[in-house]
Amino acid sequence: MVGNALEWYDFAIYGFLATYIARNFFPQDDPTAGVLAAFTVFAIGYVMRPLGGIVIGHIGDRFSRRVALILSISLMSVSTFLIGILPGHATLGIAAPICLTLIRVLQGLSAGGDSSSSAVFLIENADQRRRGLYGSFITIGNLTGILLGSATPIVVSSLISTTAMDSWGWRLPFLLGSVIGIVGYVLRRQIEVDARRGPAASAPVVEGSNGRKWDTSASAKTCRAPALPRLALWQAAWRRRRVWLRHNNADRRSQRDRSVPARRGRKQCPLRRW
Repeated sequence: MVGNALEWYDFAIYGFLATYIARNFFPQDDPTAGVLAAFTVFAIGYVMRPLGGIVIGHIGDRFSRRVALILSISLMSVSTFLIGILPGHATLGIAAPICLTLIRVLQGLSAGGDSSSSAVFLIENADQRRRGLYGSFITIGNLTGILLGSATPIVVSSLISTTAMDSWGWRLPFLLGSVIGIVGYVLRRQIEVDARRGPAASAPVVEGSNGRKWDTSASAKTCRAPALPRLALWQAAWRRRRVWLRHNNADRRSQRDRSVPARRGRKQCPLRRW
């Protein structure tokens, strides 16, 4: 559960820092379009999750759950570190959002593979009477990671100035996430080789889908699962965006008022007020 929480921390901080990412990785001709582009890149991670579950789940079936879990957290840690050091649009130009998109693809593959592999590992190694309880630890780990991912940017932004946060401070949660990922990697290295697994299948995805009907209720729950986290991330980022616009407009008005020369003693037509 600890490794799962650390992985979802890395996955969630992008959403809570999307406004800063938009200003650093996308052109600012239209700030609103930049925020939407940043969230589009964020959504790519969710699109890649099913593929990550298939690929990394296949590795877990063919080799061991330990290998799959180590691979998933390694991908997430490396990709999170790359976001933390990736130069912005001012340095790389159009290559900056392209590299950011490729990194989000890696994060999506990792998150999808980690969720399925962790759930299967816990259920396989749990007592038969408590498999539901052990399986619920995955959801607890996911939500704990999202909570940590939301709290860390708040703490960092409260310790440094707004200018520093917009310039380099937003990178600190990503760098911290990569360090935490090393802790998760060490924890998963201690996992023992699966003892309750049956013989490895030659094509786990194909054999698992043969002769089984499609469960519409399960697919609906799968589609619904990311909705609440994405709604929370969008709401937090949009509120942050509105606060930034309010302060920015206030600064512009104050600068405009200072630039207008005083017109003392000059008579003006009353109709000009209209």
